[in-house]
Amino acid sequence: MTRTPTPTPTPRRAARPTALFAAHAAPTAPSRPPRRPGPRRALLAFLTILPLLAATVFVTARGHDVSAAVAPVGAPGNWQLVFDDEFDGGSLNTGTWQTLYPWGAHWNEGNSELEYYAPSACQEGNGVLALTATQQAQGGQPYTSCLISSYASFAPTYGFFEERAKLPRGKGYWPGFWLSPEDYSQWPPEVDIFEAAGDEPNTVTMTYHYKDASGNPQQVNQDFTGPDFTADYHVFGLAWTPTTLTWYIDGVARFSTPTRGAQIPMYVMANLAIDGTNPPDATTPFPGVYDVDYIRAWTASGGILSNPSPSPTPSPTPSPGPSPTPIVPPVPVSSATRVVSGGGAYTDSAGNSWAADADYSGGQTYSAGVAIAGTANPALYQNERWGTFSYHFPVPDGSYAVTLKFAEIYWTQPGQRVFNVAINGQPVLTNFDILTQVPPDTALDKTFPAATTGGGGVTIAFTGIVDDAKVSAIQVAAAGAASPSPSPSPSPSPSPSPKPSPSPSPSPSPSPSPRPSPSPSPSPSPSPSPSPSPVPSPKPSPSPSPSPSPRPKHNPKPAPAPALAPVRVAAGGDAYTDRAGHIWAADSGFSGGTATDVNTAIAGTPDPTLYQHERWGTFHYTLAVPDGDYAVTLKFAETYWKKPGQRVFNVAVNGRTVLSNFDILKQVAPNTALDKTFRVTATGGRGVTIAFAGVVDDAKVSAIQIAPVGPAGTSAAPQSGAAPAAAQSAALARDPGDEDRVVSS
Repeated sequence: MTRTPTPTPTPRRAARPTALFAAHAAPTAPSRPPRRPGPRRALLAFLTILPLLAATVFVTARGHDVSAAVAPVGAPGNWQLVFDDEFDGGSLNTGTWQTLYPWGAHWNEGNSELEYYAPSACQEGNGVLALTATQQAQGGQPYTSCLISSYASFAPTYGFFEERAKLPRGKGYWPGFWLSPEDYSQWPPEVDIFEAAGDEPNTVTMTYHYKDASGNPQQVNQDFTGPDFTADYHVFGLAWTPTTLTWYIDGVARFSTPTRGAQIPMYVMANLAIDGTNPPDATTPFPGVYDVDYIRAWTASGGILSNPSPSPTPSPTPSPGPSPTPIVPPVPVSSATRVVSGGGAYTDSAGNSWAADADYSGGQTYSAGVAIAGTANPALYQNERWGTFSYHFPVPDGSYAVTLKFAEIYWTQPGQRVFNVAINGQPVLTNFDILTQVPPDTALDKTFPAATTGGGGVTIAFTGIVDDAKVSAIQVAAAGAASPSPSPSPSPSPSPSPKPSPSPSPSPSPSPSPRPSPSPSPSPSPSPSPSPSPVPSPKPSPSPSPSPSPRPKHNPKPAPAPALAPVRVAAGGDAYTDRAGHIWAADSGFSGGTATDVNTAIAGTPDPTLYQHERWGTFHYTLAVPDGDYAVTLKFAETYWKKPGQRVFNVAVNGRTVLSNFDILKQVAPNTALDKTFRVTATGGRGVTIAFAGVVDDAKVSAIQIAPVGPAGTSAAPQSGAAPAAAQSAALARDPGDEDRVVSS
């Protein structure tokens, strides 16, 4: 995912980025650091290995009494403060902080940054460090700004890291607080505790960059939208343990993910970059100031945060100096962690607080305002996380009862959704079908014992067999704890009858198309229950639910679909056979546009090759198919831009708009797969025409599938020698997030 400008023959973009991640190599000049990949940025230095620090240095503020400030905000546990700068001197402590990258660079050229980091822009006074961006040109860059790095003084493994800061407002400002590996040759990992765009004052992004099992760089991230972070000070924290990373904002855990190998020393950085891809304009106020009240770090017993591994990392060795009060009174912990999957925070009828969706990896969300039978708390069952996904709850070692809450709010007949669930690797539900146990829109709870050891917490994995797995809410309660909200106890019932609903058109309707777009959640980004404590902070009762998404209509007896195989085309690319054995034809059927490819790693798909090429510009595809009903799937990944608003475009199928002002990066991170599926009816022998037109920058697409719609919403059975450029497969990967748009030629 690391990209550096490389000349390409494209006429509009003379420097289309391509991947440069084959190997680590020593640079020829230290002034050219690598590009930081990710939803905002990531640091990768192709540098020789630098010596590791032998010991962690204890740093305290000058003349500041730290005894009253020894606990991280909102994080439970016993803590030992090992790093603290309150910025209460007259100038920045250069024994603690460097003001440029460790390899000597004054900006990260690979990020298209426009600033020059200079010590004069790091202004300390009145108990605050002001990282200040001005329009002063320096070092060939049009702006001057500030970066601070603890590379030379402090690079721990594990701990809690915290900053209290007020962010700058204005287009082009790009503040961040992050951890980077002391030994650059081991990148990733990297942890971005927060990053923000100055023209999005209510949103911060939390990101973790890591290596997968094959050593390839990957990333997981989450935006959090909350208060105006430019109006007042807010506290940004990270708990880093051998097993889990948990992000805190103002003392509330907002995102959590497994550590995945982040077990090496990392140093602290804060910086105010100027974004060259979203540069300042006439509305940007100068100077821009990123005010930092303090930066602190803690360790716990054994030198790690909590739940130490069998061979814990030694405690950091402080240098001589004032000693802070090392022990914090323990924070009371209640008995259960409760999460509303795919929904916002909620207080149930028994007074139990359920946190907004958190601690998940993968999957998508859906909600419906349908009435739920068999429960006093229908709001817990009106939303869901679905797909192939998992939850990880970093609870202390012990015995737990895991309750999973389900209600089938999408399908209406048994056999339409079948899935497996495993807890800590042990199957607990196999070939599970909600509708063989209860009717649609009826609460169903399942409870299982779980034991945690070695600080591993509780991991719950959901895998679809027929259609997608799903869950509506999860409780992880200490064994013997009081029961949560009353669990439904449905009586055994025969398989439910279908819910017939008149078809909206004279022709029979097949089984439901992709789910409607999810209703807005009260919290657009995950709001995990605080970790490592197993219980979230009390949450307010939810505000009134938004209007429900339209419920798909089902016809119990769809008409047979034509026996045709899907047409699949790799836009801008060569022929390809995907992991499911489907054949994608080389780019064909197009008019206009330009083909481009990259080697960037693509997240969210087992077939990254399909997303590493594209046709871009203003163009259209006309693909010959017989008259009939089809599902058109368009595959996208933003491999060029990195922020919302930089590419916006429209798509029409057979003259009807299906995507209007479409912005890939409003839905997924850069370099992440995104599929969109739409219904279309081809008539008059005209086939299917898909037109792409840019609104901001150019339109683009990476691959196209046109699949006949057959019984139960699947593509028809394949035939040998079927449609042109067709793959011999019956599978149709429907997109779960789009409306069922019916388009006729």
